[in-house]
Amino acid sequence: MSDTVTRQGQTILIVEDNAMVRELIARILDHAGYDTIKTESPRQALQLCREAHPAVGLVLTDLHLPEMPGQALVAIMQRMQPDLRALYMSGDGQAPEGIASAEFLPKPFPADTLLSKVRNCLPAMAPSSLPVSCPPARLAG
Repeated sequence: MSDTVTRQGQTILIVEDNAMVRELIARILDHAGYDTIKTESPRQALQLCREAHPAVGLVLTDLHLPEMPGQALVAIMQRMQPDLRALYMSGDGQAPEGIASAEFLPKPFPADTLLSKVRNCLPAMAPSSLPVSCPPARLAG
């Protein structure tokens, strides 16, 4: 944990199946003062979200996970926590249809880009007043 003060609603759940990428992201975010919870598994992410609810303010997930797509994971998590923010990552280069560019982080990415995207989702304010640049994930209708 860094000496930066962590604010309420700024816990990030990282869901990434590549251990090296997951650990690097966690180190960057931890150093910036965010609390992180990390997992490689969507199933474990769902369990962690249940246990940490409502502490998780943002889920940072790979779009391509072994058990289920990142978008499906976020949809399930949002049923538990409707105000949950989502930031998706992928090595595919650009945001797939249905994901706004503000919610997408193409791999590989530099630390400053990661932190900028996260700050847009979790600024230093109450979770209920988060900006629309990173809206809560929406369930497919």
